[in-house]
Amino acid sequence: MNVKEDASPTEIKKAYRTQSLKYHPDKNPGRDTTPIYRDINKAYEVLSNEDLRATYDRYLENPNASEFSQYYEYYKAVYAPKTDPKFVFALIFGLVSVFQYFTRSYMYQNTLKRIQKTTKFQTTVNQRFEEEKALKSDMTKEDIIKEILETVKVHGGYAAPKFKELLAIKTLLLPYTILKYIYDQIRWVVLFWILKKPYGDKEKEYLTRTRLGMKQSRWDMLEEEERQEFLQHEIWIPENLIKYQKEAEEKRKEMMANNTKYKQYQRFLKKKNK
Repeated sequence: MNVKEDASPTEIKKAYRTQSLKYHPDKNPGRDTTPIYRDINKAYEVLSNEDLRATYDRYLENPNASEFSQYYEYYKAVYAPKTDPKFVFALIFGLVSVFQYFTRSYMYQNTLKRIQKTTKFQTTVNQRFEEEKALKSDMTKEDIIKEILETVKVHGGYAAPKFKELLAIKTLLLPYTILKYIYDQIRWVVLFWILKKPYGDKEKEYLTRTRLGMKQSRWDMLEEEERQEFLQHEIWIPENLIKYQKEAEEKRKEMMANNTKYKQYQRFLKKKNK
C-alpha cells in the first residue's frame, strides 16, 4: 500500500483508495491484477483494525517469534471479545442478583404457604375470626390471614429477600464495608483497650454473641427474652464465660442422661465393647 509504519488511519485510508482503484480488475482489462487487488484489501483489513495492526507491528518488531505465538496473537486480535470487561462483570453480577432475589422471594412465599397449612396457624385464624364475628367486624378470613402473616418472622435462608444481601449491592458497598470494619476496629481499640471505657449495650450484645459462637442472623432469630437471659450471664467477662460454659455442659449432660434414646445408645455401646 506504500505507507510508512507510523501512517495515520487517514493516510492508510487514502492509500487504500488510490491502490484499490489502480489495481482493480475492472480498471485493468488486459492484465490480471486480481492477486494484487486481493493483497491490497487484506493489507487494508489489517491496518485499518487497531488490534490487528498492533499484532502486525509486534510481528515486525519480533520477526523471529515462534509460529505458535504469531498465530495466538492473530486469533486473539480477530476473535477476542470486543466488549468492555467491566460491562460483562456488571451484567453477570446483575443477573446473579436478580436470580438471587427471585429465588429467595419464591422460597419465602413457599414458607408462608406451609405456615398457613399448619394446625396451629389455622386454629389461630379460626379463633380470631370467631372473635371478630362476635364483635360484628367486617374482617374476612383473608384479612385476618394477611394480618397474622405480617407478624410472622421467617429467618435464615427462607427469610424475605433484602436488597442489601444481594451480590451486586454487596459488591457496590464493599469499599464502605471495609472502611467501616477498619473504623470499628480502631474505635474498639481506642475506647476499650486504651481508654478502658465500660462496654455499651451494643458492645455487650456483640461480645455475648461472639462468645456463644452465634452469627448475627442466628442471634436475630432469638426472642427478646432469650437474648436478655444470655446478657444477664455477662459472659463478656472471662470468669463468667467459664462459669457459663460449665453450667451449660452440666445441663447438657443432665438432659442426655434423661434422654431414653441416649440411654439405649449407651447400653448398645457397652454390649458392643464386651
